[in-house]
Amino acid sequence: MKTKPGLFRSDFRRNVFLVLIAVVIPVTVMIIYSYSSKKYGWKIHSIFSGEDTSKIGTTSIPEDSIEVADGKVPKNDFDNNYSASSWFEKFKANKVAFDQSYKNKLIDVTGAITAIKSEYGCAIIEIQATDSPFEIIQCTNCPAGKDGWSNEVTRVAVQDEVHIRGRYDYNGSSENSMNLYRCHIVE
Repeated sequence: MKTKPGLFRSDFRRNVFLVLIAVVIPVTVMIIYSYSSKKYGWKIHSIFSGEDTSKIGTTSIPEDSIEVADGKVPKNDFDNNYSASSWFEKFKANKVAFDQSYKNKLIDVTGAITAIKSEYGCAIIEIQATDSPFEIIQCTNCPAGKDGWSNEVTRVAVQDEVHIRGRYDYNGSSENSMNLYRCHIVE
């Protein structure tokens, strides 16, 4: 039995088309869902499980929240847990445990600037951590001797309340000075 010359070709095209439909559409839906779930907090299992879906797409982050390195926190939580005194209290309680927990990790700190200075061409901001004039959080951004934040530092003054994000420098910190590097002023 002879086959028509175009039959294999049309079957082949139809098969390719069906494979594309079977693969491309589900992959596209998964990509869209993945993006949407990260952006809007959607949960696809709730759509199919019969759970209440009235809150799909809403977030539980209060409007008066502050963005930190790990996401967003409510403002009152930020005021209580991200102050210079709060960080320094944890730092002084057990420096070894603090070093292990925060070694080279991003830290958000807020407080009043007590000094702005320059050493070896690098701008430094100091925030008083306690009532003692010697207990400070020192913030810099000077990798390889090149100042990376002097433009930011020129816009603030001593006694300004600032929110700074930097990496904890466990090697450069001493018992009275908690140091952060690669810092930036968060506005």
